[in-house]
Amino acid sequence: MLQKIQIVACALLLSACGSESEQNKGIDINFDALKGSSANPTITPTTAADGDSINLNTRVTGTITEGGIVGFTFSAPASQYVFVSLTSSAEDLDLSVYGGLVDEYSAGMDSNEIVVFPTQQDQSYTVDVESWVGAGDFEVTLAEATRATLGLSYDEYLYRLTYNETGSCDNGSDYSDVYDVSVIVNFVDGYFEFLDSPIRFPFTAVSGNSFTLSGNGEDREDGYVYKYAYKTQLSVNPEDATLSGSETYSNEETGGGMTTACNYASVLAGELLL
Repeated sequence: MLQKIQIVACALLLSACGSESEQNKGIDINFDALKGSSANPTITPTTAADGDSINLNTRVTGTITEGGIVGFTFSAPASQYVFVSLTSSAEDLDLSVYGGLVDEYSAGMDSNEIVVFPTQQDQSYTVDVESWVGAGDFEVTLAEATRATLGLSYDEYLYRLTYNETGSCDNGSDYSDVYDVSVIVNFVDGYFEFLDSPIRFPFTAVSGNSFTLSGNGEDREDGYVYKYAYKTQLSVNPEDATLSGSETYSNEETGGGMTTACNYASVLAGELLL
């Protein structure tokens, strides 16, 4: 899914993410009573090296070499949602968090990454920064996940969206997976975005409490041509703010004298976090 999101995101950057009319479609609904914490904890700056233990609500500065991995550990003081963000001027660093039942990662095409995950009190977790391309200084922020620390606007909501996905390709390969992603939804202004990506997907159609995201196009890179089409349909429950729906995605990759086409289908379920 992450690879597919990146391909779509690249193409949407070139096409300005839809027309003005598409960006004006929205749903007149709010969930003020269900919004999570807006607390803004104090973030303490510190430095750390590979293998060091860090605390919640800290901003860590460090240095990474080309192809290297720098890891930190922390023990959760409570059962709650936490976020880890990474920023760096290095070309492409990735971020992962694991421990207990958690195995999360953010692997965009630059070094601005973020992960939101649930902790269990006293469980130990590892935060890894990995150099895919480049070296240099970086910052990692580890903090309580609140509306303030994630910078959510008044009409933005953070969801945990579960994909139950299956797919097949014309080369005979089959695929199935169940995974979670963190997404931001603004019902009023009519847009959807993945937390670890700056790309905003406008609602392309609205009917009652349901909305659609759809698009198609192509991307060219290193002699390869990627064609894609996607359609995501979601409905929001006005009582508990849960999301439910489906997604279809198809792509065709041509290059090196070969063409491979794949089709995917997902059942989607979303839980409001903040």
